[in-house]
Amino acid sequence: ADLAREWLAGDGVASQRTLRDRFEHAVASATDAVVHARSVARLWNTTNMGFARLEAEAILLLLSERGVDASAGAACSSGSLDPSPVLLAMGIAPEVAHGSIRFSLSRWTTESEVDEAARRVISAIGRLRASTQTAVSG
Repeated sequence: ADLAREWLAGDGVASQRTLRDRFEHAVASATDAVVHARSVARLWNTTNMGFARLEAEAILLLLSERGVDASAGAACSSGSLDPSPVLLAMGIAPEVAHGSIRFSLSRWTTESEVDEAARRVISAIGRLRASTQTAVSG
């Protein structure tokens, strides 16, 4: 508890927030990601991003293949294919909520890990966008 208190009192929170923002910026600037609740107070180590007209399950599968752990929602809704009721209640459009993924950083996450995770997310989203374009035009 003392170590956690020290970390929280030091620059731990600010450092986590900076890494989270770095990750969000990298992904959002290279894709059409919508960062949910970006303009309000939120956890410093967690982000939730939506990718319109993609399915969270497909994104998670590709991310898992690329070594990136993420989640489509709360543990209590595990297995559900419905979009998060919380995101819908926030006014997030269903086509974005269906493709929403939550990412969390640990206090040991490094800048290089954030950058690599962002590259892998961008690659996965690009692959899914290309496959949906092929399916639509094919």
